[in-house]
This record gives sequence, C-alpha cells and structure tokens, in this order.
Amino acid sequence: MWCVLIGDDDAVLQRLARIFRECGWQSRSMISLALADEEPLAEADLVVICTAAVEDKLEGEITFARGAAPAAIVLALGDFSVDARMRALALGAADYLPLNLSSRVLSARVSALMRLRREPDDDVLTAGGLRVDMQHRRIRDGAGELALSQKEFELLALFVRHHGSTLTRSELMERLWSGGAQAEDNALEVHISRLRRKLRARLHGRITTVRGVGYRLDA
Repeated sequence: MWCVLIGDDDAVLQRLARIFRECGWQSRSMISLALADEEPLAEADLVVICTAAVEDKLEGEITFARGAAPAAIVLALGDFSVDARMRALALGAADYLPLNLSSRVLSARVSALMRLRREPDDDVLTAGGLRVDMQHRRIRDGAGELALSQKEFELLALFVRHHGSTLTRSELMERLWSGGAQAEDNALEVHISRLRRKLRARLHGRITTVRGVGYRLDA
C-alpha cells in the first residue's frame, strides 16, 4: 500500500512515515505543493494532510489531493475549528483526526477506512438464513420479509456482510451517519436494541456486544 504525506512540519512527517512504515506501508513525504508533479499521487491509496492551523490552506490541499489522487482516501490531521472540519469533509476528506493522536489509534483508524473502501458491492448478501437484497433494499428469511427502518436495514446489512467479525462503534457510526450528519450519543445503541428484538423474534442469531470494541453478528 502506498501513501503520500503532505505537511509543513518535517518532524511530524517523519513520525507519520515511521508509523506507516511499521504498518507495512510505503510512503513519501511532500512539504510543498509546488513539488506535486514529482510525487506519485495518482497511484496513492492514501493521502494524509497534516497542516498547521491555517484553515484555508487545509482546504486548498484537500481540493488538490482529491483532484490529483481521485482513487485515494484523504485523511486530514490537525487542530482545526468545527467549521473547518465540516468543510474538509465536504471537500472530500474521509475523516478528520487530531494531530497528536497516538500511533495505535491512527493505524487502527486507517485500517478501518481501508477496509470500508474495499467492501464489495454485492447485490445479495446472505448469513444465518437471512437474505439481504441490496438493490431493492429488502431483507427476507424463510418466513418472509423483515420490517425494518432505513437505519435498521443499513445496520443489519453491515452485520450480514461481516457476520462473525467485530465491527467497531466508530465504523458503524461512520457508515450510518456519513456525509457530516450528526447523531445523538445513544443513537447507535437504540437502533441495535430494536434490531436485536426483531432478530430474536425471528430466531436469526444475535448481535453480540464486544465490550470496549463494538458489535458482532453471530449468525
């Protein structure tokens, strides 16, 4: 995997390069956008932008990265205002993270983003007697169709796609409330509670809480 690091602090770029190297990535750092033509942005899987708190500069770099590396995930690191974060997401950044984030959390967040990017767009998903029709947005079992809300459908489709694997709370929140939409603190738990009741009534496995991590569908 290949990542390009954009920033104006050489020490920060060196730290990020070390973190990604330890995770098995190849990386190249770029301090100035004037050197952009010399960088392999078009082949990048990930572009990490870590800029000092100059918000218009951040926006320019995100816009540039999205145009030069259309297939890459763009990740913004820095200490910015809420408005700047929202504009960064609107311009195409996949996520915003504080610059002083620990290496373990950073690598885990990047792994989650890459995993979501690689998900196949299967038309039909199956697990434990459930059949998820992604095109027509219906979920059926041997007894008929399950009556689900939009969020419940999206949540169960994620669980079916990854049945047996643990999905973190952050991953689920990102997929259910993408595009900058805000959710109440307990919104995810409410939807999971309702979904659990409906699955229990149809005897289709269970959604297990993995304490401190997230949830898993045991089909």
